[in-house]
Amino acid sequence: MELDDITLMLTLSLASLVGAAILGILSYMSRAVEGAKYWAIGLFLLSFAYGSHLFFQDMSFAVRANSHNLCLLLGHAFWLMGTYKFVGSPLSNQHKVWLIFPVIALTLSFTILWPKAEFRIAIVGAWLIWVRLNYAWILFQYARDNKIEKLAANIAATVALAEVCLSTIYTVYGSLGHLPFIGSQMNWVSSITWLGALMGITIGTPLLMLLSVGRLLEKLDFAAHHDELTELPNRRGFYARLLPLISIAKRNHQQVTVLMLDIDHFKSINDQYGHAIGDEVLKILAETLRSVLREADIAARWGGEEVCVLLHSVNIDSALNIANRTREIFSDACQSHPVLDEKVSLSIGIASRQLLGTDTFDTLQAEADDALYQAKNEGRDRVCVSDSDAAPNYGIAY
Repeated sequence: MELDDITLMLTLSLASLVGAAILGILSYMSRAVEGAKYWAIGLFLLSFAYGSHLFFQDMSFAVRANSHNLCLLLGHAFWLMGTYKFVGSPLSNQHKVWLIFPVIALTLSFTILWPKAEFRIAIVGAWLIWVRLNYAWILFQYARDNKIEKLAANIAATVALAEVCLSTIYTVYGSLGHLPFIGSQMNWVSSITWLGALMGITIGTPLLMLLSVGRLLEKLDFAAHHDELTELPNRRGFYARLLPLISIAKRNHQQVTVLMLDIDHFKSINDQYGHAIGDEVLKILAETLRSVLREADIAARWGGEEVCVLLHSVNIDSALNIANRTREIFSDACQSHPVLDEKVSLSIGIASRQLLGTDTFDTLQAEADDALYQAKNEGRDRVCVSDSDAAPNYGIAY
């Protein structure tokens, strides 16, 4: 075997192995890195595929070739599985079987039924072209709009398409019997074949790492700024979005409205039905707010069963309408729950005015909180407006 072949195979094998280790560690650190586990398995198999001619030099060429082809095809199959998982469309177990079974069947066929090299190269090449086209299409089509992720996905897809072009040349020439054996003098076709493999591993693998790390950082940032149960912003996330809106509202003399919401008798719900049902009630409230509020509005889990809502540039009448719609939709959704057999209601306090001078959001939030306690004291299941606002208190009780 020539030094060039040894160097290329060793480079590809080690690069794949390092990539597999890094992606495996990322997958172990967090399940949030979708697809990394499959990518790690795929790269490990590719490492074995490229190293098979080095590891099994004392064995026959047929054994080395079949070991290489089996691991090469399986590696790309897992690579494709990981990509589907990454974009949020994981393959079912049935689809995984249908993706892996042909690989094993084809490899056995190459060994027993059709050992001819030209036929093997044609089938393997066609299958790899199909996998890489799928990989490129999935990334182009389904990568998220996140700027960095989209850029990395597009580059990875472009590299895959370049591999497709080189694989097509390899497949056509190989099926016609024009490829030299490994270890013999390389021609231009085998040179671009190695180039395609090098591109896939040395460029494609770091891009997979970048995509995985980016997804992990995105998940960590989301976890830092959102409540895990309801996926509403937590206080940190709320204030991160709040400050620019308050600045704009002050500058433009716009109305700022704060709603404080509290689930009535929430402790009794937990005691009577269990905390799992209490968690479901909180999720119902979060879904209700997502359906009622505008994109510009902010709702955050404030603590326990309390939620704080900021309505941007909304007058008191509109705020009352939003509050009562939220209360009614939430109560109806809870009434439809298969376990809850009692009415679940909301009490809501509202504070709404322009923020002038040294006025802050915290001042307005405290006023809305006072109005919330007023709603509680007046019998719950109602909306009350802060006494500091021009509009009168307004409540509806069932």
